[in-house]
Parts: sequence; structure tokens; C-alpha cells
Amino acid sequence: MIEVDQITRFYGDHLAVDNLSFKVKKGAVHGFLGPNGAGKTTTMKMLAALLPPDSGRVLIDSVDVSENPREIKKKIGILLETPPLFMDMEGREYLEYVARLRTVSKKDLKERVDFVLEKLGLQNFENRLLGNLSKGYKQKFGVAQAIVHNPEIVILDEPTSGLDPQAVMEMRELIRGLKDEHTVLFSSHLLREADLICDDVTIIANGKLMVSAPINEIQNSLSEKTVINIVTKSLSEDSLALLQKYPFVENALVEQKSDGFYIKVLADSLVDNREEISRFMVEQKLGLLEMTQEKPDLEKIFFEVVKRNER
Repeated sequence: MIEVDQITRFYGDHLAVDNLSFKVKKGAVHGFLGPNGAGKTTTMKMLAALLPPDSGRVLIDSVDVSENPREIKKKIGILLETPPLFMDMEGREYLEYVARLRTVSKKDLKERVDFVLEKLGLQNFENRLLGNLSKGYKQKFGVAQAIVHNPEIVILDEPTSGLDPQAVMEMRELIRGLKDEHTVLFSSHLLREADLICDDVTIIANGKLMVSAPINEIQNSLSEKTVINIVTKSLSEDSLALLQKYPFVENALVEQKSDGFYIKVLADSLVDNREEISRFMVEQKLGLLEMTQEKPDLEKIFFEVVKRNER
């Protein structure tokens, strides 16, 4: 449904997207993942014909986006970082307005608005001013405007950003439900989210492709690896360098917090190496507070592929 072929985009001298290629299958929920500033929003704007690539091309259902932007926009519904709401409009009034902009016919307009209100559980808010709604419901109306014209492709950019836990769970269920009728491209920097929602993932960092594949295929490629989570009172650069010299350690990522150093070690081994590491921590007098070992989930996969490609 979507084919991205070697697209590049500059903002002045800044390279935002660097020779990026990936594909999205029809009927899939495809996770587009990467840290903040990775180039996700820029890429999505190029896919939606809102921003031209400096080089390369994007094909939507075999149609070149740059050559046929008007045709492409009919096929796509999009929610970027902030829902494009008119805060002085009521919910139904707003969706009818968007549907008319999206050239939904008069005879189909009420049916489409009724459908999205019911699908997103917004019936009780159709006569409320959008400006008076919670952030979660504003976000739902943002999704509603993206699907009111029944597009083939729905692009959602960080749709759970800033939501409370209950609203995040509801948004996840909503996105999973869109798969029945649309191809969904869903961006996030929260990798656990994509693990719960997506069929396939594309991971980028610094505008470059890290990996693009089905989640289970990536997980299987890491089936012989484990992640060791360590918390210590202190950590020096020399101690970290010595830790990374262990033959089973592929790499280590460190985050310093107020209560200590949080170390994620990707181990190229299914063996439990915690006893060996704990001896090392005692010898280095690092003040070992906690250590667990687990199989990699998508967050650990992201950590592994990004760090590997930064070498």
C-alpha cells in the first residue's frame, strides 16, 4: 500500500531524513518508531503529500505522491502531533465540516459522521464544544476527522502523546480497531506501545533506517540474546569500559537518575551471567542495588539496533 523509495529531506543544512526506504503492507498496523527528532513527522508529511522530498519518491497504492498529490490526499487521513480542531465548534458540527472539506457527498455525510462517532465512542460528546473536552477526547476527535471520509490509509503521529493511562489504553484499542477497514501507519517513540499494537515496524534514528520487518521476525533474530538490567549507586567511565569488554556483552546503555545509575546490558547469550557481573560490581565497588535478566522486548530491540548502527 505504501512504498517509500530512498527519500531524503533537508531543512536548510540540516539533514532530517536520509535516503530512507521501507514498505507498508495493505491492511496492516505498521509502527514507525524512533526517538524524538528522528525524522518521523517529516517522513509522515512527505507520505501525506504535505511536504515534497528533496530526492527519492513515495508511492501510495502505486501512485507517485509528488505527481498526483490531490489524488493521494483523497486516499489518506492524517493526524499529526496536534489535533486540527476548531475549539469553538461542537463535535458533530466539526466532523460534518471536515467531511464536507473531504468531499463526502451530502447523502453519505450523516451516515459517515454517525459511524465515526459510534466507532470512537463519542456519541455523548457530539454536542459539546471541542474546547471544553479533555485531551483524550480531543485526541479521539483528531482520529475521527482522519477517518470521517473513509480513507484507505490512516497516518497517526504520536496519537497517545500526553494522554493519561486510561486514555492511552482506549487509544490503543481504537488503533487496533482501525485495522479492519484501513491500512494504519502509527508513529511513536514509546516502543512498548508499538509492541502491543503493530504487525510490522520500521525503526529509524537520525533520519536513517535501522530496521524494517515484522515484529516477530525481529524478535526471532534476537532469540539468542538477553537483557540484563542493573542499578548501581555509582559508575565510572573506566568501570563501564571494563564491563563492555566481557565477551558476552554486546553493548551497554546507561541512564543516570537521582537514585543511581540504570544500566541495560545486551548480552549475546542465553546463559544467566548475573553472578559474574555481580562479582565485577563488588570488585569495582559500584554499590550494586538491583539486577534482573530477561528476554528482549521491542524496547530492547530498539536499543540494540540503534546502538549497533551508531558504532
